[in-house]
Amino acid sequence: MNKQLHNYDHLASFAVTSPWALEPEMLAVVVDILTRRLAGEDTHLDVSALAPPRRDLLTGEQPKGVAVIPMHGVIAPKISMFSEMSGGTTFQQATQQLREAVASKDVGSIVLDWDSPGGNVQGADEFAHEMLKARAVKPVVSQVNYRMCSAAYWTGACATEIVASPSGVVGAIGVFSIHDDLSKALEHRGIKRTYLAKGKFKVDGNETAALSEDTKAHFLDEMEVPYTKFVNAVAHGRGVSPAAVRSGFGEGRAVQADKALELGMVDRIATLDDTVARLTSPAAAQPALVRADATDVQTPSEVDTAARISERAWRAGVERQLLTLAVS
Repeated sequence: MNKQLHNYDHLASFAVTSPWALEPEMLAVVVDILTRRLAGEDTHLDVSALAPPRRDLLTGEQPKGVAVIPMHGVIAPKISMFSEMSGGTTFQQATQQLREAVASKDVGSIVLDWDSPGGNVQGADEFAHEMLKARAVKPVVSQVNYRMCSAAYWTGACATEIVASPSGVVGAIGVFSIHDDLSKALEHRGIKRTYLAKGKFKVDGNETAALSEDTKAHFLDEMEVPYTKFVNAVAHGRGVSPAAVRSGFGEGRAVQADKALELGMVDRIATLDDTVARLTSPAAAQPALVRADATDVQTPSEVDTAARISERAWRAGVERQLLTLAVS
């Protein structure tokens, strides 16, 4: 196998086996493109499905004092992950742009221009922390223009405020993975595959057989970890309890702008141009919604804590953190 096909094989395996915070129909597109590239097919016209057509961020000139960071298409952890596919965004690149905007003396406010169905869970929690750190220094606005779902909402919810375009869609809070049972397909082709491995669970869940109930339960338990991180990050970003996110923020469904405003998933409805005009107008107030920094977002070892304590106790903990910040 040549190096290029080996790289696509690695990416296809990553797409199928790694948990995603992505709208399900888009993961099917990702896997399809990678699989057909692995088969040697020309898919250069298909990569446009991974990211919307490039567009001007604003209808006018770039605003002074406001950094606009594009967050378009499927999100992957590192630049190398989908760079060969010429589509999407990476948390690695976005982190660099966000840090540069925070450090710049010429930037007073930061706007993330979201149009993303989500992406892989790897890198999402880290970028959520970057957002929380950034908003402790400067106003950070997540502009839904026009989609901020799954991993995009996971991280975008940690901004100072969320502004949705009138036709915007947000939410889809949840994670999932896929398993293809290829046993019948292999049998049809006269192939009987045998895995030889050391380690009791080393080849657990392989594609040559249906998932056992024990294996399915294990995978679901594993997915609870990124899901809880997702919920906790949104809860912290929006200033609500994890229970409110689990039961009241769409429960895995994407939500239209008007409904999202009603549920508290966004703070206002306006276009990107409107948001930038508000941030650059001397007469306009900066985002009034005060958010805490990243000090009380859970680390991986603390990931289950917020989900297990009562809503009253959780709120009391947040209040103590805010009091600490106020007097420090």
